[in-house]
Amino acid sequence: MERPRSDKIRIDLMQLRIDSKGLQEALESVKGSGVYAVADGTKKGVLGDFAFLTQTADELEVWNADVGFILKVHIPLLETPREWQGWSFATKDLSVNVTVRISEILPILKKFNGNITIEGGPQLTIRDSNGNKFRLNSVQTHPNLGVIQRVSLMNIMEEGSMPKFNNTHYEGYFRIDSKLFSETMKFCELVRSGIYTLDFNPHPNPDGVHLGISSSNRGDKDYEYFFTPITEILDYSGEAATVSFSGPIHNFFNHGTSIDFYTKDAFPILLIAVDRMLIKTPRVEE
Repeated sequence: MERPRSDKIRIDLMQLRIDSKGLQEALESVKGSGVYAVADGTKKGVLGDFAFLTQTADELEVWNADVGFILKVHIPLLETPREWQGWSFATKDLSVNVTVRISEILPILKKFNGNITIEGGPQLTIRDSNGNKFRLNSVQTHPNLGVIQRVSLMNIMEEGSMPKFNNTHYEGYFRIDSKLFSETMKFCELVRSGIYTLDFNPHPNPDGVHLGISSSNRGDKDYEYFFTPITEILDYSGEAATVSFSGPIHNFFNHGTSIDFYTKDAFPILLIAVDRMLIKTPRVEE
């Protein structure tokens, strides 16, 4: 008996076409390069040299994480599985994935221009329309795969309500320009404590919203900046929150876009832009 046309062949290996420059930028972003807090001040470093790539029905998700810092960039596919006759993907199917070493694959991708095809699993094949074909081995597993799996399966965004993390809803929200945020964070880094405080109050007085970012180094140096309502605070709602954090979170976002911040006292901060998401656990001072 002939099999019905609705039956599809399941794909367990990665098969996709994507813009090579977009994938390069995503991998560079999730590497998490920048200034980190250490015992005696700050030091340049990275979140990690591994990226977890998982293919969904319409996009490629590029992840990196440790226990307290989670980064994700999503890139639209140039061809979706619906366009590949006889193949199907389940959205959020983490079995269609590979882990790569960022420092190994980036120099390879930089040699390609335009659109590329990526195929495989334990061994990846990258090719373009000019006849270039490169093979490399993937990494067996991401060192913080458990964190990535838990977060990727969370229903963080909910229509009509504040996002939630670990089934707890955020309470405050504001939107600011990514370039302005980056500039204020670079001032904060000059303090060299590596610890930054975000203070948000949507209704401190009748004059409007209060939003400040600051950093202090035991009285030796300190910096603070208060954002101007309307012109610099593009949108806001919810309840007040004060959160301290560390890490180069501003480096993750491209200039020329806006960032949505979601906050709650003593709770991970959630930052979302058009093509990416960041979660950072709060810094608790002893």
